[in-house]
Amino acid sequence: MTLQFQQQIKNKPTHFVEQIINSLDHHPIANEYYYDHLETIKPLCDWTVASGDKLHTIRADKKDRWHKGNDIHFKAWSGRPYHSTNINFLPITTVTSTQKIEIIYKDIDGLKLEVATVYIDGVWIPGKEVEKLAVNDGFETIEEFFSYFNTTFTGKIIHWTTLKY
Repeated sequence: MTLQFQQQIKNKPTHFVEQIINSLDHHPIANEYYYDHLETIKPLCDWTVASGDKLHTIRADKKDRWHKGNDIHFKAWSGRPYHSTNINFLPITTVTSTQKIEIIYKDIDGLKLEVATVYIDGVWIPGKEVEKLAVNDGFETIEEFFSYFNTTFTGKIIHWTTLKY
């Protein structure tokens, strides 16, 4: 199954491609693929400013298609989303696990919460852990994470490493 990654959010580079490549740096097939396809992948990357690892991605998955063992085809948009060429930037990888995520902005009475509440697999996640979640998902700050996920959201965390929350 295909996972497409944006190269910009709100006109700011995401560096998701570099971060995902970093997350699989120990993976010999990923390294070989990267160097074999360097001319295609290199224009997607800016290694001078990219840092960190993107250890997973969060998707809505309304049709419940993502599960442990699924193949992941990593693709990046080149140009405008959905109207561009998709470039494979890693070899096919396997989903190691998925976890349910909920980001809640309203309480049980429908009143807006001061701070969003995050649940993973039904368990409340405290602020410091949400910061780790945000960074592990490729965001620089928790504020960027909540700016992107700015409404109530239900979906899955799709893992390609051994990390779990």
